Amino acid sequence: MHQTSSNINLTAGHYTGGAGREGRISIAIMPALVLFRNFTTRPFGGDDLHIPCLVLGVFRLVQLICLLPLCVHYYLRRVRAEDVWVNGVPPWCNEYEASDVFLLYVKDLGGEGGITSFERNNFGLLFVVLALVYFAADACWICMVWSAASLGTPTESKQRDRYLRKLIAFKLCVGNVFPLLLLIFGVRKVYLLRDNNYGCGDGEPVQYPDSGVWYGFFSALLVTYALELFLLPAALVNHVIRALRKQSFVVRSQTRTEEKTERLERYVGLALRLLQCLTRSKTDFRNAGELSEFAVHFLDVVLSDLYVGMRLLSRVQAEEKAKAIKRLSQKSRHHRYHIEDGQLSVSEEASSNVEDTVKDVVDPSSHHSAFHCHRRSSMMVLSATDSSTFDIHDRDVLGGTATDQQLMLDAARHARYAQIIYHRLKNLIEEEFVEGKKECTAGFKRDLDTLFRREYLLDGIGCEKAMLCHASFANSLSSTPYCILVDEDAKEVVISVRGTLSLDDMVVDLQYNPASLEKAGAVCGFDGNNHHCHKGILNRAKWLFNDIKRTRVLKTLYSKESPFKDFSLALCGHSLGAGCATLLSIMLRPAFPSLRCFAYCPPGGIIDKEMASLCDDFVTSFVRQDDVVPRISHHNMELLRDEFLDCVARIKVPKIRAFYDVRDPCSDIDTHTRNQKILRATNDIPRGTPFYTQVQKFRAERDTKILHSSANVDLFIAGRIIHLVDTAGAGDRDTGYVAYWADREEDFNQVILSSRLKSDHSMIELVSLLSDFRLTNADGQSISSDVYRSMNMAEAEAEAGKERDVEFRLFMCGSFPDGAFPVILLVVSLSALVLSWLSMTNCVFFARESTAVFALDGQELVGLDIPFSMGLFSYTLLECVDEDGSCYDGNETDVAVPSGFCVPYPDDVSTENHGYLQASRAFAFLTVLFGGVSFLMLCISTCLHLRRWAWRFISGMFFSTSLFQGLVFLIDQSDLCVTVRQSADDDDLGLSLVSESDCYIHTGAIEAIVAASLYFIVALGSCHIARRRSESTAD
Repeated sequence: MHQTSSNINLTAGHYTGGAGREGRISIAIMPALVLFRNFTTRPFGGDDLHIPCLVLGVFRLVQLICLLPLCVHYYLRRVRAEDVWVNGVPPWCNEYEASDVFLLYVKDLGGEGGITSFERNNFGLLFVVLALVYFAADACWICMVWSAASLGTPTESKQRDRYLRKLIAFKLCVGNVFPLLLLIFGVRKVYLLRDNNYGCGDGEPVQYPDSGVWYGFFSALLVTYALELFLLPAALVNHVIRALRKQSFVVRSQTRTEEKTERLERYVGLALRLLQCLTRSKTDFRNAGELSEFAVHFLDVVLSDLYVGMRLLSRVQAEEKAKAIKRLSQKSRHHRYHIEDGQLSVSEEASSNVEDTVKDVVDPSSHHSAFHCHRRSSMMVLSATDSSTFDIHDRDVLGGTATDQQLMLDAARHARYAQIIYHRLKNLIEEEFVEGKKECTAGFKRDLDTLFRREYLLDGIGCEKAMLCHASFANSLSSTPYCILVDEDAKEVVISVRGTLSLDDMVVDLQYNPASLEKAGAVCGFDGNNHHCHKGILNRAKWLFNDIKRTRVLKTLYSKESPFKDFSLALCGHSLGAGCATLLSIMLRPAFPSLRCFAYCPPGGIIDKEMASLCDDFVTSFVRQDDVVPRISHHNMELLRDEFLDCVARIKVPKIRAFYDVRDPCSDIDTHTRNQKILRATNDIPRGTPFYTQVQKFRAERDTKILHSSANVDLFIAGRIIHLVDTAGAGDRDTGYVAYWADREEDFNQVILSSRLKSDHSMIELVSLLSDFRLTNADGQSISSDVYRSMNMAEAEAEAGKERDVEFRLFMCGSFPDGAFPVILLVVSLSALVLSWLSMTNCVFFARESTAVFALDGQELVGLDIPFSMGLFSYTLLECVDEDGSCYDGNETDVAVPSGFCVPYPDDVSTENHGYLQASRAFAFLTVLFGGVSFLMLCISTCLHLRRWAWRFISGMFFSTSLFQGLVFLIDQSDLCVTVRQSADDDDLGLSLVSESDCYIHTGAIEAIVAASLYFIVALGSCHIARRRSESTAD
């Protein structure tokens, strides 16, 4: 059944044959971005780099979490002047000359020898600054890659590849220099830090500088830089290995197509081995070529293309269904049918002619497309065509006849047998039938002479009338678990075959290429000439046939002396087990002409069309709603691939936008509108793209392979097929399910992509459904009255789910989406931030004039002027200018001047009676924090079009920053800037001390005033942009 062409060659033809390696053809590829010759971004495409950006963003977030505590740590050390080394001695050594009292003069610092060196250790400051610069630069790089990857469409790269090549080349050649420098800088500094007993020489450190939480964050940050650098050497080694393999001295007996196929086969095999390890499977799966046929038909695409394409294809299918129902509606009106409130009825003048032909219209894959009307004996269903459209067909419904009733009762009973072989039977054997409750791995065997005894009943698992005769749990690529039961109540011997459960079963499922039945027919006694079946299932069925023959259990049960010799034989299975049971029934039927087979949710491609028709007399297959397994066949997978490629080629927006769109729920009535915004019309697919050229080449090669294929055969479901359709859409075991006789060629010739394609394969739910299933009565009473959705409700959903046009914004450095004004604000805010930092770390925030006056019995004896400067966290020492080093000569008082030495306040100044000082420090920290965040927001505004709320947020942040900068001046109210009067305790001496202090603004205060003014100006500018946004939105 070949796919017909529609408007464009992109949808022409499909490959239905080709088993083995001679069927290999070129594989359509969604190409990765080529950077340098064969150095690519595989397994990611150019428009698929959002995933690496997210991963790298998380990695950067981890680095930021490690970096922020370091910033706080080194910031506090800096502002407290705790990074000062006096005479080459670090602060953590015993020899460090520090005092816990308020020193005034330089001569008092440095011990007896005085100060020979006074320097700051700038390692912490340089490291965190470089790390922050690298973080900010790489964050911008990630945003630019994200934006560049959002250009074009999946098949039209436009300028995307050109931008991405430059960005990735910059990252590889220049961007990795930063983490390398940081890693070398950090490791070397740690080495120097520990040298010479942490710089203390023979002394003992008071505390070790490489201890504490901050050092743990520092080490973790270095580890992340090292891991980041390992990626580049790994990629280069991989590239070198691949280059060596392609050299002439390496034997290459494979074509490029074969290499791709084997690579896919290897990837699938590795995935299965990984799954085997995770599930602790005891079987040892080794890929020895079993996956080659599946890899031939597998798409070499990136995962995002697969996800977006399949989700869009699902919506395209929903749109085509809606069109088919609309055509039916128009046809109904033409024949004097009409739809009122979602109900299909017939006009009076035409009712006498069409009364017996009024039927339900049911979409087998979706209850949303059904119309309600009274049924007679058939129903109208939607069936897919090879041109990706849907036609309406008439199907017979199972009625209330005795034959149909008995069939459904038998189906429910055998469904329980098909279910217990998965887990329940093995658990029962281990708990009750095996002594010592040992684990049963091989199976359960009874002596042949005990098979006639009524023992080993299965009443513990809900099968009271069944008796276990034999069970095998061997599982490999050729063997499969099964059991043989005797149902005395139904007078039946039952063979139940397990479905897909292990990794080996999955591999067998993937071997769906046709295989000849000629040899199997010659051995088993049926005509297998020119007949084909599923290759993997055939191997399993052969093993089942041989194992049943070897154990002689079935032969004993039907021997002359057996009480069960007149019992009928039935086979059942679910999923893969249903396919095995079907082929096994064909093999056993020459010996058991009256056998029956119940296949539940069987694979879609089991046997060829003619043999499937021959099975109508003894095989009954059951399919529930949208179950994907009965639709997986060679033909359907080829058709699905064609539809997928068509859908990807039709995408006219960036893939990231399509990704967001498919994630948003879409009602059936909205599919046409939503699809128009994302997809082109079929005849508008661009033909000049490399993707289109490659697809054309792929299909031309495929058509050639069809002509030379040795097994060009379509495979179908065997026997008569009962399709259980949920017309109510509840998914429960209610009367909303309708059973009708389906057509194997028309009703399951397409994979239906719906949310239920996996859940409808559940055997547990199917058993419950069949147990409670009720057919219509013989008088033609309606099965269900809830099989339609009101058109008014659909219109309401459409109104509520209208697509909002989402502004698609790109992040690109230097794009200036709001013009030059935000750049001006950015420069002003940077200036304010620098001034805030300088004022906070400056030792000359205030110029403090302090006069100490000693008085004896009320008479002033001496007065000393102490003109030192002070900052928020440190102050300057005084330096004596006398030749003899004395700061007081008895006559002159102005002999001490401020020096260049800046020392931190002693602990008593920082903690006692200085609440205003502590508040000033807190507001200074908030100023830098809020100002830094606001500055980053302004940086983003030069690369991305921000919304109105973002500008309001920026404005509020800058107003807060300006306020905090002004509150720093609370230091003027501290004890450092007020008059203090003290009296001596000795009244006999009458000595008193008066300390008069006045503070005047100096360099740091001027910087803070200017910074506060600049913050306020930037806040006003941000308000202006936010107001302009409001006006444009209102317009």
